[in-house]
Amino acid sequence: MKNIPSIKRIIAITNSAIFILLAVSAVFYSLHGVLITNANAQEASGAKSGTSAGHRGSSGAHGQKQGGKNATSTTIIKGQGGSGEESDSDRPTWAGQKGGKSGGGTKPTAAGTKKGDLYGDLYIIQRNPDGTPVLDQYGHVIPLAADNTPIYLTPEGDLPEGAIPQTVEFSRLSVSRSSTKVIDKQLAEAEKTILESTKITFDSSGRIAYTNADGTTATIDSPLENLALYQAILKNNGVLTLPTATGSITLNLTNAASFLGAASDKSGSVSIDTVEYLNPV
Repeated sequence: MKNIPSIKRIIAITNSAIFILLAVSAVFYSLHGVLITNANAQEASGAKSGTSAGHRGSSGAHGQKQGGKNATSTTIIKGQGGSGEESDSDRPTWAGQKGGKSGGGTKPTAAGTKKGDLYGDLYIIQRNPDGTPVLDQYGHVIPLAADNTPIYLTPEGDLPEGAIPQTVEFSRLSVSRSSTKVIDKQLAEAEKTILESTKITFDSSGRIAYTNADGTTATIDSPLENLALYQAILKNNGVLTLPTATGSITLNLTNAASFLGAASDKSGSVSIDTVEYLNPV
């Protein structure tokens, strides 16, 4: 019983051990954490004392321009060296150095000075049976109001005050004004579909219906592909011959009319004015 330590002695030894561990921890953080602690405090105080200096610094080395203390805190906390790069950066050598502050853009030396033309609304006008416009005594076209009554322009060619003519709504057909690359890509898709087809027919609306080698059937119903086919027919003087898997198919202006309808909106109508304004584009 004499060899068994008392409860008071065990508690005293335990407290001593805990005190020693706390002391070691304090020393450890004093050696390894004091810089970070001090750096945080210095950076916080530097936000007030060195604001003006920091604002004058460049974007590439913002922290170093705020003075010695803030430069030190930035180096410790953010890992930035004197060059403004992170000291442990894994930037490959082939990537070059970090870019500096960019300046304002300048006009290319080969740029022109003429701005784009401004186009107004395209009006629905009186036309002859062949599509050519009917002209008034001054040689001006004659727009039509909502009730299809003629609106005669002034001698100078302006609309009379209060007149509201009908305008052509292109809607989905407006894509025809896009870059030729857009239409060319869609034409290539349609040609590829036709080339891989073993049989070509037309549905009730005149769109191309095709049969694949595996026996499946489908329809070219893409508005853009139909518009591309329409343009291709007109550019080839009204006749376009395309190869298929078993021969070829020849498309004409009747097919072009169906393709234009497939390219336009599901609701509404395609008028002669739509066609006359679309084809020159």
